[in-house]
Amino acid sequence: MSVTIVFERLTLSFQIFTPKCARHGLTIGSKTVPLVKIIIFILYPVAKPLAFCLDFALGAELATIYSNSEMTKLLQIHVQHNVIDKETAGAMTGALTYKVRTSTASSVVTTTVGPNDEIFFDRTLQSRTS
Repeated sequence: MSVTIVFERLTLSFQIFTPKCARHGLTIGSKTVPLVKIIIFILYPVAKPLAFCLDFALGAELATIYSNSEMTKLLQIHVQHNVIDKETAGAMTGALTYKVRTSTASSVVTTTVGPNDEIFFDRTLQSRTS
């Protein structure tokens, strides 16, 4: 029980003081690597069997995979609940629908201009501008 309290206090102290040292976060992180490795080494004999027991009891965790339309709807729900702002959601939605938009734009250009083999390209103009 006391070990839990000690680690809770250590975690809390890191959460309080680390943001104040944001300029030197990478340096602080690199200095604490040996401490973290020691803690992992100490806790491994307890954590590994516990992980196996939990995996056996609870079963394998299934990864959640969303389609683009499901992810877009999830982003809209996040905007409604003010989890993310509209600009961020718009950028993410744009990234999700980029392939659809480029294929649509490509088909529009192809039907308007024509296939690439029918387009005239003046190579002399290219050599003068380079």
